[in-house]
Amino acid sequence: MSVKKPVARRNPGVCSLVFLIAFWSFPSAETPGEIEEAANAAILHGKQVYEVNCAGCHGVEGRGDGPAASYLYPKPRDFRLGRFKIVSNADGKLPPDTDLFDVITRGMPGSAMPSWEFLRLNDRWAVVQYLKKFVRYYDEDEEEWVDLYKVRGQGSSMPIPAEPMTTAESIARGKLLYRTAECWKCHGDSGQGNGSSANTLKDEWQQPVRPRDFTAGIFKGGAEPTDLFRRITLGMPGTPMPGHSPLSDPERWDLVHFVRSLIRPGAQELNAQKRRTIPVHRIAGDLPKEPDDTGWKNTSATYVALMPLWWRENRIEGLLVRALHNGTDIAIQLAWEDILNDSRAIKTEQFGDGAAIQFALSDDVPFMAMGGVGGNVNIWYWKADREEPADVETEYPNMVSDISEHTVRGNGKVIGKTAYLPGVFPRESHAPLFLTGWKAGNFLSNPLRRTPVDDMNAKGFGTLTTQDQKQQNIQAKGVWDKGVWRTVFHRIMKSGHEQDAVFLPGNHVSVGFAVWDGSQRDRNGQKQITIWHDLEIQW
Repeated sequence: MSVKKPVARRNPGVCSLVFLIAFWSFPSAETPGEIEEAANAAILHGKQVYEVNCAGCHGVEGRGDGPAASYLYPKPRDFRLGRFKIVSNADGKLPPDTDLFDVITRGMPGSAMPSWEFLRLNDRWAVVQYLKKFVRYYDEDEEEWVDLYKVRGQGSSMPIPAEPMTTAESIARGKLLYRTAECWKCHGDSGQGNGSSANTLKDEWQQPVRPRDFTAGIFKGGAEPTDLFRRITLGMPGTPMPGHSPLSDPERWDLVHFVRSLIRPGAQELNAQKRRTIPVHRIAGDLPKEPDDTGWKNTSATYVALMPLWWRENRIEGLLVRALHNGTDIAIQLAWEDILNDSRAIKTEQFGDGAAIQFALSDDVPFMAMGGVGGNVNIWYWKADREEPADVETEYPNMVSDISEHTVRGNGKVIGKTAYLPGVFPRESHAPLFLTGWKAGNFLSNPLRRTPVDDMNAKGFGTLTTQDQKQQNIQAKGVWDKGVWRTVFHRIMKSGHEQDAVFLPGNHVSVGFAVWDGSQRDRNGQKQITIWHDLEIQW
């Protein structure tokens, strides 16, 4: 049997720069001045892409302190330190550019770092060049900034020996090595990340970390055999995951084969963050508005994967999306598995299920989490606990009693001093002036709400606003049955509101989704989201 020579990935220190120059308007960049001009143009472009898509988590200066950082676990990388988890070099130098490019492209499965594969190649390469500018420290003695790339240098990817064939024998050998190398102490006997040490592990910043659940098929550094070989060899710097370079090449390949044998069938397909095209089929007549209408069964579904912003193993992996329009109205159905029906959120320890659809209002796709400056988004937010609104007296009977001179009947007339008795004079029969939340305009406190969905807008963190009640033109309904939520959103295609998404036949709209699981205490920014997908409105 012939043996292939080890394959080494090229050091892209110069190659990536040349690659970038090819995308800029300097086709004859040959002199040092022209090359420098092209490089500066690439870095400037990288800055623009970074500030739209990356600064929300990593911060404007790459410190890992963006406005979204407090909602995320694991925490975003602080680039200044030059400490990267996913590296391909074993020489102690900073990682080659291809490592950074691969992480940007692939994301970091098992964290809130999504795949940015939908960005253009030159956008991703430009971000690599720009974020390298953050890798520095300030020398107090010399009173100057020190570029760590100049101090430590940039390494070369380690060569990967040819992979032998996966056999029952190689898996069996890998299983024994899994035991003798004590991988089970962290990852568990069956690879589910539940070993005896799992709850004690911390990274170099003393943040808790969880060992990987191999059965889910989610690997931060990539799921290809060569990726796993590299992780087993080099470990993950800054984490309790050590390298196993003392093992021979065949032994490490045996471990790779065993780890891959633990992956649940179909798990990797369910968790892959890939941009999908979601067709909005055109039909004649009325659209199905009920979640379990038979019309939905004849409509093709598109699967989109979800990822928790605060990572956990007990999560909703994804949802099915179906969409229809009839030229005037549009309806979108979401369906996902949720074993518990959390449709009441009255007590302080209760949290409700929910789902949201987010639409970009421009062709230039904004930051996926709530948009950004110059990149507004329209959000349809449905909450299960608004399907059948319950009041405090529902959970705590006979608790509330009040006497008010301003209690009113349905005709709006004051009836004088009248005892407030649950079920006799409900909230909506009272004057808003004396129900402070309602009077202040809190849409959650408005007892006259007749829809469980809110039409909202945002242009970055801290900017989420609800449209005026008179402009709320979305209808939604959710039904939970046997562990599955089905929710339908319905709206006219072309709304008169300037901050509403517009749906025209033949157009494409960037769309994202979010789901809240009340049983897991999801609320506000603790949720599970998708990357941007493409809503294709058919003629």
